[in-house]
Amino acid sequence: MRIFLPLKASELCDVRPPRRDGMCPLENSDDAAEEALYEAAFASMELSFAEGVLPVRVVAVGEGPLTTWDDVESFHVESERGIAIARRMLHIEDQEVLDAAVEEIFEQPLHWYDVTELPLLRSVLGSCDS
Repeated sequence: MRIFLPLKASELCDVRPPRRDGMCPLENSDDAAEEALYEAAFASMELSFAEGVLPVRVVAVGEGPLTTWDDVESFHVESERGIAIARRMLHIEDQEVLDAAVEEIFEQPLHWYDVTELPLLRSVLGSCDS
Protein backbone atom coordinates (compact mmCIF):
# COMPACT_ATOMS: atom_id res chain seq x y z
CA MET A 1 0.00 0.00 0.00
CA ARG A 2 1.31 3.45 -0.93
CA ILE A 3 2.10 5.67 2.06
CA PHE A 4 2.47 9.47 2.03
CA LEU A 5 4.32 10.38 5.24
CA PRO A 6 4.32 14.03 6.37
CA LEU A 7 7.69 15.24 7.64
CA LYS A 8 9.28 18.30 9.18
CA ALA A 9 12.41 19.34 7.24
CA SER A 10 14.57 18.65 10.31
CA GLU A 11 13.41 15.03 10.38
CA LEU A 12 15.31 14.40 7.14
CA CYS A 13 18.44 14.44 9.33
CA ASP A 14 17.21 11.66 11.59
CA VAL A 15 18.57 8.12 11.32
CA ARG A 16 15.15 6.88 10.14
CA PRO A 17 11.76 8.34 9.26
CA PRO A 18 9.56 9.28 12.21
CA ARG A 19 6.94 6.86 13.47
CA ARG A 20 3.65 8.52 12.69
CA ASP A 21 0.63 7.78 10.61
CA GLY A 22 0.88 8.54 6.94
CA MET A 23 -1.87 9.09 4.42
CA CYS A 24 -2.98 6.30 2.09
CA PRO A 25 -5.03 6.75 -1.08
CA LEU A 26 -8.54 5.39 -0.63
CA GLU A 27 -8.49 3.85 -4.09
CA ASN A 28 -5.95 3.01 -6.77
CA SER A 29 -6.18 6.15 -8.90
CA ASP A 30 -4.11 9.22 -9.65
CA ASP A 31 -6.77 11.45 -8.11
CA ALA A 32 -6.73 9.48 -4.86
CA ALA A 33 -2.92 9.58 -4.74
CA GLU A 34 -2.95 13.34 -5.34
CA GLU A 35 -5.46 13.80 -2.52
CA ALA A 36 -3.30 11.72 -0.13
CA LEU A 37 -0.25 13.79 -1.11
CA TYR A 38 -2.20 17.02 -0.51
CA GLU A 39 -3.33 15.81 2.94
CA ALA A 40 0.22 14.76 3.88
CA ALA A 41 1.62 18.10 2.65
CA PHE A 42 -0.89 19.99 4.80
CA ALA A 43 -0.06 17.79 7.81
CA SER A 44 3.63 18.47 7.22
CA MET A 45 3.00 22.22 7.38
CA GLU A 46 0.96 21.83 10.56
CA LEU A 47 3.73 19.81 12.27
CA SER A 48 6.30 22.51 11.55
CA PHE A 49 4.04 25.48 12.22
CA ALA A 50 3.09 24.06 15.64
CA GLU A 51 6.78 24.10 16.62
CA GLY A 52 7.37 27.59 15.22
CA VAL A 53 9.78 26.35 12.56
CA LEU A 54 9.63 27.06 8.85
CA PRO A 55 6.37 25.40 7.71
CA VAL A 56 7.58 23.89 4.45
CA ARG A 57 5.82 20.91 2.93
CA VAL A 58 7.92 17.72 2.99
CA VAL A 59 6.37 14.33 2.19
CA ALA A 60 8.10 10.95 1.96
CA VAL A 61 6.45 8.40 -0.34
CA GLY A 62 6.87 4.64 -0.51
CA GLU A 63 5.17 1.27 -0.44
CA GLY A 64 4.30 -0.25 2.93
CA PRO A 65 5.61 0.98 6.25
CA LEU A 66 8.41 3.54 5.96
CA THR A 67 10.68 2.37 8.77
CA THR A 68 14.04 3.26 7.13
CA TRP A 69 15.07 5.78 4.49
CA ASP A 70 15.63 2.79 2.20
CA ASP A 71 11.85 2.17 2.30
CA VAL A 72 11.24 5.63 0.83
CA GLU A 73 11.00 5.90 -2.96
CA SER A 74 10.71 9.67 -3.30
CA PHE A 75 10.20 12.97 -1.55
CA HIS A 76 7.84 15.78 -2.51
CA VAL A 77 9.23 19.06 -1.21
CA GLU A 78 8.38 22.75 -1.16
CA SER A 79 9.35 24.85 -4.17
CA GLU A 80 11.56 27.95 -3.81
CA ARG A 81 8.50 30.21 -4.12
CA GLY A 82 6.72 28.09 -1.52
CA ILE A 83 9.68 28.44 0.86
CA ALA A 84 9.49 32.24 0.50
CA ILE A 85 5.77 32.14 1.35
CA ALA A 86 6.47 29.85 4.33
CA ARG A 87 9.05 32.31 5.66
CA ARG A 88 6.46 35.07 5.43
CA MET A 89 3.90 32.88 7.25
CA LEU A 90 6.07 32.75 10.38
CA HIS A 91 5.46 36.48 10.92
CA ILE A 92 1.72 36.64 10.16
CA GLU A 93 -0.53 37.20 13.14
CA ASP A 94 -3.86 37.84 11.41
CA GLN A 95 -5.81 34.60 10.74
CA GLU A 96 -7.33 35.82 7.45
CA VAL A 97 -3.90 36.80 6.12
CA LEU A 98 -2.50 33.45 7.28
CA ASP A 99 -5.33 31.56 5.56
CA ALA A 100 -4.61 33.46 2.33
CA ALA A 101 -0.91 32.55 2.60
CA VAL A 102 -1.82 28.86 3.06
CA GLU A 103 -3.95 29.03 -0.09
CA GLU A 104 -1.08 30.72 -1.92
CA ILE A 105 1.44 28.10 -0.85
CA PHE A 106 -0.81 25.29 -2.06
CA GLU A 107 -0.92 26.93 -5.50
CA GLN A 108 2.84 26.27 -5.70
CA PRO A 109 4.12 22.94 -7.03
CA LEU A 110 6.00 20.46 -4.91
CA HIS A 111 9.39 19.39 -6.25
CA TRP A 112 10.04 15.66 -6.67
CA TYR A 113 13.29 14.12 -5.37
CA ASP A 114 14.42 10.51 -5.67
CA VAL A 115 15.43 8.92 -2.36
CA THR A 116 19.06 8.85 -3.60
CA GLU A 117 18.94 12.66 -3.52
CA LEU A 118 18.38 12.78 0.26
CA PRO A 119 21.81 14.42 0.89
CA LEU A 120 21.01 17.09 -1.72
CA LEU A 121 17.58 17.63 -0.22
CA ARG A 122 19.08 18.10 3.25
CA SER A 123 21.42 20.70 1.77
CA VAL A 124 18.69 22.52 -0.16
CA LEU A 125 16.50 22.84 2.92
CA GLY A 126 19.42 23.50 5.29
CA SER A 127 17.58 21.12 7.57
CA CYS A 128 20.69 19.66 9.24
CA ASP A 129 22.31 22.99 10.08
CA SER A 130 22.94 23.26 13.79
